[in-house]
Parts: sequence; structure tokens; C-alpha cells
Amino acid sequence: MPRARASAPVRSVPPPLARTCAEEGCTTRLSVYNDAAHCSLHCPAELLRTRGRHIA
Repeated sequence: MPRARASAPVRSVPPPLARTCAEEGCTTRLSVYNDAAHCSLHCPAELLRTRGRHIA
């Protein structure tokens, strides 16, 4: 009977590099799902386009 080989477990995906917010002084780690350079507190505001609605 052949002997089982002892080998280290193989990771299919390398661990992502730890990214932090691009704002100076902010040490918030960004999620792998966040493709922005800033955290939610420092992300620039985006004005959404509203068609046919009056914004008070």
C-alpha cells in the first residue's frame, strides 16, 4: 500500500494585502469588497441625479 504524502495545505487564493484609508491620519482597514481608496467616513460625497423631482 502506498504511503500518504505529508504536505503543507495549499491556499488557492493568496491573502489580500492590508489596505488602509487614503486620508492622512486615518488608520481604518479597508475591506476586500471596498474598491474605493477611502473609508466610509472619508469617502467624497456624490450627488445623485434625480430626474423630475424637486429636492427641498
